[in-house]
Amino acid sequence: MYRQIVTHNRRAAILILVDCSLSMLQPNYIGALNRSKMEVVEITCNMMIDELVERATRHGFVRNYYDIAVIGYSHDEVRSLLPGDSEGFVPVNKLVDMAPMPKTTTVHNIPFPDGIRDINITYRPWIEPRAGGATPMCEALAYAYSLVDAWCRDLDNRDCFPPIVINITDGVGNDSNTAALMDISERITKTNTTDGNTLFFNVLLTSNPIDQRVALPHRSKYRSTNRDAMTLFKMSSLIPKCLEGEMAYLMELNHRGPYRGFMMDFAPVDLMSLLNSGTESRHRIRQM
Repeated sequence: MYRQIVTHNRRAAILILVDCSLSMLQPNYIGALNRSKMEVVEITCNMMIDELVERATRHGFVRNYYDIAVIGYSHDEVRSLLPGDSEGFVPVNKLVDMAPMPKTTTVHNIPFPDGIRDINITYRPWIEPRAGGATPMCEALAYAYSLVDAWCRDLDNRDCFPPIVINITDGVGNDSNTAALMDISERITKTNTTDGNTLFFNVLLTSNPIDQRVALPHRSKYRSTNRDAMTLFKMSSLIPKCLEGEMAYLMELNHRGPYRGFMMDFAPVDLMSLLNSGTESRHRIRQM
């Protein structure tokens, strides 16, 4: 289980859910830089898509290694944030064809052992989310379920590594209660290919200037006074035993599993590490 590698015949599905509610305009202090949560998410998602494009490029051509979806939710609306009129997954090679665009550069403060350094980050603006309104998270998760369920049921995908779903938010939604969120999250994590169940990660951004970074906490030892954090923690996948060592190495964890796929106040590099599950970390992409 969770052993398949990525080829153009056995693609990987990456679905990112982005909270675009009004509260995402509040500051986040990752790397000691006062950016809005929305800016942090925009930069990180664009970097992630760039990384997938680079991994799928062989001899100057982008191969169909990944199906990508980025879904934003705010007001009473759940919609794709990718270019074009797609409502779901877009093959990475078609995404590049739809949106050839120049790169942009921003400065990001990255913590190092000897202090904070200014690092230039260059990326293509694949998504440009705008924040406003409420947080229809349950509706967004129901939409995500429909996408990954259909993807897993497609006979072309049955033997692929299961989908990776990443929900980035600053709090649980206001269109449902905890029981409903738990129910739809369980439905997502029960979708599967022959290689395993869908992996569902939840990422919480706060406006707390004190470093409280959490990365894949222990499934039974994690405690927080933040109710949203505890709900999102419980909604997240239990990391399969066969991936524990890999995730501990990639995320530089100093605690043992079993882990849940929950993170709080991440740095962009942390989410980039999540992409290695089922993509390149265990095996190099087969050049076919």
